[in-house]
Amino acid sequence: MAILIYLVYFAADYFYIAPLNYTTTWAIRSFVIALSMTGLFLTQRGHPITRKHPRLIFLLSISFVLDSYWFIWFAASGEGIPADASLPAMTLMFCMSFFVMLKGDALLVGGIYLAGFFLFLAGKGADQQTWITYLMALGGAYVMGALGARIGENYTFNAFMQEKSLRDETARADRLIERTFPKQIANDLKNNNESPARRVENVSVIFCDIVDFTSISSDISPEELVGGLGQAFSIFDKLTEKHGCEKIKTIGDAYMAVAGVPEPTQEHAIRIVKLALDIQHNVGKMKLGDKPIRVRIGIHSGPVVAGVIGEKRFAYDLWGDTVNTASRMESMAPAGCIQITAATRQLLGEQFQLEKLPALSVKGKGTMDVWLVIGEQTKINHPSKQLAA
Repeated sequence: MAILIYLVYFAADYFYIAPLNYTTTWAIRSFVIALSMTGLFLTQRGHPITRKHPRLIFLLSISFVLDSYWFIWFAASGEGIPADASLPAMTLMFCMSFFVMLKGDALLVGGIYLAGFFLFLAGKGADQQTWITYLMALGGAYVMGALGARIGENYTFNAFMQEKSLRDETARADRLIERTFPKQIANDLKNNNESPARRVENVSVIFCDIVDFTSISSDISPEELVGGLGQAFSIFDKLTEKHGCEKIKTIGDAYMAVAGVPEPTQEHAIRIVKLALDIQHNVGKMKLGDKPIRVRIGIHSGPVVAGVIGEKRFAYDLWGDTVNTASRMESMAPAGCIQITAATRQLLGEQFQLEKLPALSVKGKGTMDVWLVIGEQTKINHPSKQLAA
């Protein structure tokens, strides 16, 4: 923009500023523009000099452009001091210098310009009235430049703060979404503001519940209860992530997770059983208040519908008979044990040692075959110890 405005003065030189010495004026202006374009080219190309001294180069460039005026007037004008033509140029360039730089830099450039221009006045033998006229003009230019700088800085600062606030709010919202939802679902919500529900045929669902939670919670303070649950569920979250499963939600003292959705895997049953064993192992080190805790765990495998529900406190959830059956397995499991259905049993192969239990009569499902997971084949825990506990 500055260069385009500067080019306008080519025409002004011919008709008004220095018509008698147009060739000399044209040569000076062409030299200034050539240097300016070279500086811009080096800056855009990331030249080492411009990277090392960007502020110094910018100040020198602006000073050179400004001081080219008094040099043009001194060298090219044959009619003394062109007061009428110089005032708009000074005002424009001072205002531009205030707008594009910090005020301290603008004052520095203005000082350089003043020194050069007063040398020009002295060289032309200007009288007292001319000196006073230019001092007033320069004073007006500084006032206009300072006012423009104040307005420009306020506008730029406010725009920057609004943009920064928007970026911060967006980043906080993105982090909250990423911590609340699985990665794939979070990306859908951020990019499309929705995540359609879908049916998944092969998943394994786990429910984990603290044994005798009601009696334990009645004997400890609310602070201890919430703190203990928070600590326990934080450990469960880490174990869930470790085994490639996905936490769905907590309901009171119950913890629900899934393997096989939203990221499908053929090993969903193995992953969820390993998670159950890891939870069972770690829960032995936990307490609510001063009381050790135990869990009962239920697992079932099958199809589910998965998706995001709600408009305000929306959440990623699962629906279907698989979820209900896993919940029933948990509620009917012996204290301290992991109970699975035949559907999950068929997917485990020979990797785990299982103990067959008598068939259970499950509401809405009829009679179901169930097993206890004792441990991995290389890490066997005796089942009688679990049942006795």
